[in-house]
Amino acid sequence: MTVLTISNSVRFLDFEFFPYQRRLERGGAGVHLSSRGLDILRILISRPGEVVGKQELLDRVWPHAVVEENSIRFHMVALRRALGDRVGDSGPRVIVTVPGRGYCFVGAAPEGADPNRAAPQDSGPRTRLAASGWIVGRNGDGGRRHLRRP
Repeated sequence: MTVLTISNSVRFLDFEFFPYQRRLERGGAGVHLSSRGLDILRILISRPGEVVGKQELLDRVWPHAVVEENSIRFHMVALRRALGDRVGDSGPRVIVTVPGRGYCFVGAAPEGADPNRAAPQDSGPRTRLAASGWIVGRNGDGGRRHLRRP
């Protein structure tokens, strides 16, 4: 787990995220994200290399509202667009979708982060993805699909 403090900023690729100022910058210029998009990014960055379940995102981003998974998808599309994270031949650079489970931040680990450190107990079940190597999944026709972390 990455501990985010008021003075922290998290750098990945050419971005810098300031979680407590609720600001994302790319090369010093502000990147527009919705409030919910910033919440999702903060949750994912705080647990690099771990799958964060869809239900956990719903519970933490919309704590007192009844929303459907479509809300996550809507904000995830906008977040990926802002990050320039497009799925192509090399796979996503920042956020991986784990079908039927959730999402995983795979951008460069924040400086000083220990990806092997245990996450807090109240955050529910999770899965740690390999820090490097192949991530194996299934494509739509049931065949294996291999994503390599860039």
